[in-house]
Amino acid sequence: MKYSMEEYRKELDKAHEITCLRDAIDEIMASYREKLYQGLEVGDGVTVHLWSDAHAGTIIRRTKSTLWIRRDRAIRTDNYGMSDCQDYRYEPDENGQIFVAHWSRKYKCFIWQDKTVSVGRHEYYDYSF
Repeated sequence: MKYSMEEYRKELDKAHEITCLRDAIDEIMASYREKLYQGLEVGDGVTVHLWSDAHAGTIIRRTKSTLWIRRDRAIRTDNYGMSDCQDYRYEPDENGQIFVAHWSRKYKCFIWQDKTVSVGRHEYYDYSF
């Protein structure tokens, strides 16, 4: 059975009711986060985080411990210009960059070149650099 983001958010809300300490919340959520990540399938949207930028992508191949992610074409849909408020729509890009992320037992998530991969598509460009 696939573990959903909605279920994860419910558990996260429960953790926040118990404590507001980040380390404690991370500890509480570790098993739920692992279920969420291990439920990822080919075709699911994910985000590859860089330093402050983030790239949306789609899983194109998967093993238990490795994800192959193709970067999606992210098209701005807002009119905010060089702003932190950025809205996008996403399209597949057959020529998009391929990221190969590996499962980290230590961090309980997939990692690409020491940077995390999160569940769900999110594009972000940091204009401050």
